[in-house]
Amino acid sequence: MTFRHLFALPLFCVLLLAGCGDDTPSNAPESASQADSGSIEDKVALIVKLRDQIRDGFTSGDVDAAHGPLHDVGDKLDELSKLIAQSDLSDEDKKTIEGHINTLFAAFGEIDKTLHGQEGSTWEEEASTIDEAMEKLVQSCETDQ
Repeated sequence: MTFRHLFALPLFCVLLLAGCGDDTPSNAPESASQADSGSIEDKVALIVKLRDQIRDGFTSGDVDAAHGPLHDVGDKLDELSKLIAQSDLSDEDKKTIEGHINTLFAAFGEIDKTLHGQEGSTWEEEASTIDEAMEKLVQSCETDQ
């Protein structure tokens, strides 16, 4: 079990206890999380789209717009991790990409803690870490495919 999994389990338990459900109305526009695909490149593009939705929600002051994508990004990062592990990438490349995924898990997790009334971080405090890790993730997955 990786550090990320140890981190994610309590976080998801907290989210379940906090009552985070899908309050999205049925006529809401399709979110990035609803368009799932199986390739590494597609999964990374989806994670970038979720990051953008989270960023836009927080920077515009619309926490509700950031809430759903913030929860979805964890699932997509986990799915990407599984795809990377099953890929034919070198062990070194897998380790590098997993490091970027873990950085993103931690940063998004800190924001989610704050969103749910725990001591964590704000978007503004984590934005540069997220953007840097996202850029490295995109580069690593583009050059290693």
